[in-house]
Amino acid sequence: MSGLETRTPDVGSSRTQDSSPVVPQGPAVSALDDALAQALTDDLAAQAVGRDRSPETRDEGLRVHGRTRHGDVVEATLVLDAIGPIGARVREIRVAGPRVDAVETEAAALPQRLGRLLPEPLKVVEADAERACLRTPPADMRERRFFDLELSRDGRRRLRRYEVSAEGERRSRPWSLTREDLERIVDVLATPSAVSSANAPPFTKSP
Repeated sequence: MSGLETRTPDVGSSRTQDSSPVVPQGPAVSALDDALAQALTDDLAAQAVGRDRSPETRDEGLRVHGRTRHGDVVEATLVLDAIGPIGARVREIRVAGPRVDAVETEAAALPQRLGRLLPEPLKVVEADAERACLRTPPADMRERRFFDLELSRDGRRRLRRYEVSAEGERRSRPWSLTREDLERIVDVLATPSAVSSANAPPFTKSP
């Protein structure tokens, strides 16, 4: 079973548009956790035999379609610097999932839901009915590094980490984490807080 699908990037498209994400539907779609784990395993196996990623995969990331434990079909895109048997270096995570009815409420819940999964915490810096932005507060920045999370009403979420140089220039900065924590982050971003049980673990393997 392979949950990996690589696409040619859409020329001239913008990821900030409010068009609804197009993801496959139907019972054949694998559970998100299984699809993600398989995609990471496939990518690691490809590197082991010396097969380079295609330019599209290097630039646009691994694209994985899967069904959350609540039945929503989502697309997760992982821009990776490196992948290993137990960990990864991640530059960006994008998720196209179900529409968010209450953006401000969802944004307010994300800092706590992501919790220990990120090396620097998040705080809502702006939010309205259509979109929200969360960033690491200046007081919590370590070595001038911070996270930036964008959330839009159409169900798109984009998590990136940056580093600010001494000259004030912002540049992308990857971070290291376990594959388990990577799966948990994707699950949190893919599952709106309104349908996420407070008593359930943030990531649950399918039976």
